[in-house]
Amino acid sequence: MQPFILNFQDIDKTTEALVGGKGLNLGTCSKIAGVLVPPGFCLTTEAYKKTLAENSEFNQLLQHLSLLKTSDSDSIREISATIRTLIQNIDIAPEILDAIDASLLDLGEHEAYAVRSSATAEDLPHTSFAGQHDTYLNIIGRDEILLHISKCWASLFTERAIIYRIQNQFEHSKVQLAVVVQQMIFPDASGILFTADPITSNRKSLSIDASFGLGEALVSGLVSADSYTVQENTITNKIIATKKLAIYSIKEGGTETHQLEETQQTKQTLTDSQILQLAKLGREIEAYFGKPQDIEWCLVGDTFYIVQSRPITTLYPIPEVNEPGNRVYISVAHQQMMTDAMKPLGLSFYLMTTPASMYTAGGRLFVDITQSMSSPATRDMMVNSLGQSDPLIKDALLTVINKKDFLQTLPVETTNSKVAAPGKPPVRNVPDPAIVFDLVKNSENSIKQLQQTIKTKNGSDLLDFIAEDLAELKNVLFNPTSIDAIMAGMDASAWLNEHVYEWLGEKNVADKLSESAPNNITSQMGLELLDVADVIRPHPAVRAYLEQTKDPHFLNELATLEGGTAVKKALDDYLQKYGMRCAGEIDLTKTRWMENPLALLPLILSNIKNFEPGASKHKFEQGKKEAASKEREILERLQQLPDGAKKAAEVKTKIDILRNFIGYREYPKYGMINRYFIYKLALLRAGEQLVQNGALHEKEDIYFLYFDELRAVAHTNQADYELINQRKSDFTSFEKLTPPRILTSDGEMINGKYKRENLPEEAILGLPVSSGTVEGRARVILNMEKADLEDGDILVTAFTDPSWTPAFVSIKGLVTEVGGLMTHGAVIAREYGLPAVVGVENATKIIKDGQQIRINGTDGNIEILD
Repeated sequence: MQPFILNFQDIDKTTEALVGGKGLNLGTCSKIAGVLVPPGFCLTTEAYKKTLAENSEFNQLLQHLSLLKTSDSDSIREISATIRTLIQNIDIAPEILDAIDASLLDLGEHEAYAVRSSATAEDLPHTSFAGQHDTYLNIIGRDEILLHISKCWASLFTERAIIYRIQNQFEHSKVQLAVVVQQMIFPDASGILFTADPITSNRKSLSIDASFGLGEALVSGLVSADSYTVQENTITNKIIATKKLAIYSIKEGGTETHQLEETQQTKQTLTDSQILQLAKLGREIEAYFGKPQDIEWCLVGDTFYIVQSRPITTLYPIPEVNEPGNRVYISVAHQQMMTDAMKPLGLSFYLMTTPASMYTAGGRLFVDITQSMSSPATRDMMVNSLGQSDPLIKDALLTVINKKDFLQTLPVETTNSKVAAPGKPPVRNVPDPAIVFDLVKNSENSIKQLQQTIKTKNGSDLLDFIAEDLAELKNVLFNPTSIDAIMAGMDASAWLNEHVYEWLGEKNVADKLSESAPNNITSQMGLELLDVADVIRPHPAVRAYLEQTKDPHFLNELATLEGGTAVKKALDDYLQKYGMRCAGEIDLTKTRWMENPLALLPLILSNIKNFEPGASKHKFEQGKKEAASKEREILERLQQLPDGAKKAAEVKTKIDILRNFIGYREYPKYGMINRYFIYKLALLRAGEQLVQNGALHEKEDIYFLYFDELRAVAHTNQADYELINQRKSDFTSFEKLTPPRILTSDGEMINGKYKRENLPEEAILGLPVSSGTVEGRARVILNMEKADLEDGDILVTAFTDPSWTPAFVSIKGLVTEVGGLMTHGAVIAREYGLPAVVGVENATKIIKDGQQIRINGTDGNIEILD
């Protein structure tokens, strides 16, 4: 039988299930040389279980609680009150009381104590549960201690704790509570120490909050605290707060709030030497735990006591790179318009595809740009080229450059006449327009060959084959001619915007000139879904069925309905061409439309409701007419200028290049995602075989292995489930994180700021990527499968990748939190003629669903009109 009591010195990692997170961390801290922890003991979860496990009423309430959602607030409130009353009235078993009495006798029965909750789901690396369970201070006497032990147990079922568990998907029955009973410290001052900056995530910046008396005043928000920042044993910043109140213990037990004398209110809580002493102590504790810590401390005289230490759960991870010196990393997520966390298998495929120096952190990918940022020859080019597509990244990079002594400047390399001048991109060839057809045909043939060959491969041979085929994928993606074709369109767009603005004063003219450009596989995908709607529209039985079905295999039922055969063929044809796509498609593990066609139904039904038959052709032709009209207008205006004939001829050449090549920019990624889906289906087949062989529990467990690890499993038929389960836990925590645009090796997250003037009052700033001004109803949508759009809505979302394109046909404007001038959403918005503003920080939180807004895609701002 497990013990009811464990002293701090008896607690270690093996007893975590008995003492909970807080108990474990206190036990660990008590063993660190030079760290003082007030003595105490932990009443283990064994006591909690013995008291409650056999109570039938408690178990029935727990069962009922497990069925509730966060929206069931009335039921949560009622059950919460019932359970807490029940717990506080249950008698504690005599053997538990004997163990408590013996421990109190060892500590000194008449001392005052702190009684603290320590749940088994508390102070975890990924979920802190901070503040969810109760702590009681200055508890005096055996009966009061027993009462507050019961109160701690009951605090496991406060409304806030119940809701927190539901939100974080913790089963109520799996979380148990230990109670820490610890001798009370009566501090002169107390506070919180973060060994890494909790706002910027900088691991070299240590932050201390300090106030007089007990720390409860600070934690509860009753007082403002002094704030001190320390870096490398130097105090770099001090903010001395006006501290009007403090909480102190009282003789009879409990605490009370005191008004501080005026002379003390503005006094620095800790002296400079005490700040540095505490910072040193914090670094020692951090080193012992091996990760940044959130530490609660008390000061008595000149002695610091530690009353809690837990991991900081909100820090963004740092890439693990074995390179010397400070490093700078740029987010791939913001370039690819997919900021969701990726699973290991998806990460490894992207890493195997790219030639860049790319690393993982927090389930996302980052490129190490330190070398380029350290060289004057390449720094300006990088900052300016990235800044052109995303000003926030430019500002973030300038912040890094201006950090004193952060980057070592490399000597300027000698250049030759063939290399572009510093700060200027290389000059590229413009290929023959006919090459686009050849590039597309070569990619299609390569994919057909892969589909045929991969069917013949199984087991470890399949994994070996995929590793070899990735070389072919890279040949297709990084074909120099293909890159020249992509850059030709992008360079022409930049040239037109620059020169037409200089000559005619018109901004972003390439946006209108790009409408309905040919050879854009992504914009075709959106238009062809309108054609699918045309097939469904004449068949009311099919439409009614699609409006109510939740069956992912609904295609199989269509043949039983009038008109269903034709509809099924239209959908099958669409999925054969585009079914490999989905939201977040660069992650190979994501569910594709082919695997769950339900994802397309809201958009199809919206198309039926919002458009007339033939809308696909009409929209494309209308775009071509508007682009041609804009071209004529621009050329006519240029002809009126001095040297106008030459200017017009130059512009005409660039417009032709733009329209020939800008659509092709979308094709290489389409080919890559096509290939990824073929790999995925084959790997799932391999996963099924590994399940049959007993190596894996579920075929989808392959998603939590990197490709080389999966190859090893295929060769040995053995999988490390401790690793797989840890990866699943990590992924759950990574999903909650927001990746920064720029990350340093110090862990500092830098996102940048817009710098613009002469904007409408209270305008929300973003990056203009598709010209025009439009007003409409904001539809804040985070999941494309819930995209209930009406004609004329303005879509507001976190990010869009090609899978969102079918939604673009129904809207008249676009706002995203992430994006750049040449990301997919921006390119398609221009081709569809939609005003668009991207890179809008927290757009989905600031803008409310249903609000009337005005977006200016020319100047890059949004106004809320109601």
